[in-house]
Amino acid sequence: MDKKYKRFLSIGWELLEHKYRYYVLDNPTIPDHEYDILEKEYDNLAKELDLEPTASNIVGFDTKRPCCQLVISKIRKVPLYGIVR
Repeated sequence: MDKKYKRFLSIGWELLEHKYRYYVLDNPTIPDHEYDILEKEYDNLAKELDLEPTASNIVGFDTKRPCCQLVISKIRKVPLYGIVR
């Protein structure tokens, strides 16, 4: 797998995790300016790789989205079937 693509995926999941901590838990773990830097790198990689920057396009944190449920499962350390839909 291409190094840029791996970085793109890694940042995407990281952005979703930060959105969860910010919007749902009301407990951000990084300052806004660091988040903005990550999001900009993610969007630039998306352009370079000709991919849709889906993680940065998500406004807020919709717990019904499958990708968001994976983040919740990871953070809470619960199986996916334990998340209320």
